[in-house]
Amino acid sequence: MFYSKFFTILLAFAFSTFGCSSDGTSKTEATAQSKTQKPAENTTTEANNSEIVAVANSICECLKQPDAAAQGECEKKVQPQLDKLGIENQMLSRPLMQELGKCIDAAAFAKEVTTACDCVISNFAGDLEAAQNKCTKEFEAMATKASESGQGNMVMLPFIGCLAKDQKTYESFTNSIKTMQLKAKRAEAPTQVKSLKVALIQYQMEKDTLLECAEFPPRSPGKLRPWVTQDSGNFKTLNYQPDSDIRGSYSVKKVGADDFLITGVIDADGDGVFATYTATKTTNPTAPTNGQDVY
Repeated sequence: MFYSKFFTILLAFAFSTFGCSSDGTSKTEATAQSKTQKPAENTTTEANNSEIVAVANSICECLKQPDAAAQGECEKKVQPQLDKLGIENQMLSRPLMQELGKCIDAAAFAKEVTTACDCVISNFAGDLEAAQNKCTKEFEAMATKASESGQGNMVMLPFIGCLAKDQKTYESFTNSIKTMQLKAKRAEAPTQVKSLKVALIQYQMEKDTLLECAEFPPRSPGKLRPWVTQDSGNFKTLNYQPDSDIRGSYSVKKVGADDFLITGVIDADGDGVFATYTATKTTNPTAPTNGQDVY
């Protein structure tokens, strides 16, 4: 179904970034650190409007290229322009997305884009996926026409540009995107807790003993940092190490004679409040113990 394909394309577009900040956090990540921070790029002036048009055209031409390497070169090219305009995340800049919606030659499927966009605006209540469920036929028509015109990979630009015309819908839309981003970052914690559970059970089977691990690494709101094995205490004894840099902090305590409690805490949005996931031999980290809306 096109619905699921469209949602996948949207997620890929939402998570695409132009450059990284100095601490290794992507520009998208840096913008999404605080749920309450209002993006400065949602406003513009006459002075920089022409620059927004120019960078929109550059990005548009970049995205037309099927070669990923060519896209990478184009991203490097426009990064100084984005920095100058204070745009950390394309998706959160309404003026830029409005221009991106114009720059693509969408004449072949402009009517279908408008119809799908109007459907979403009429049904959007903060949940993009729910709105898409109500507008499946409109999305399918838009995708079909875009594909027939040879511009199937460009369908996101005019669609989001159309959404950007309605300020209230666009604000809800970007909030939905930011929530998806935060959920994706927060997912690190239950993933690592599950991996730890497997490692602990295997260790107990091999050594016939339970292992406690002090919380590691030290908590750091919002930021990625490396896992330094030599500093990880009993995690090193457990032969446990994540595959990449992490945001969360993890610990293991013995519970009774033959069980353990794994705790993973993570602050994906950098607001100082950590989402907590736990697991034992018989329970899994299905949701944050302190609420679904804690990131």
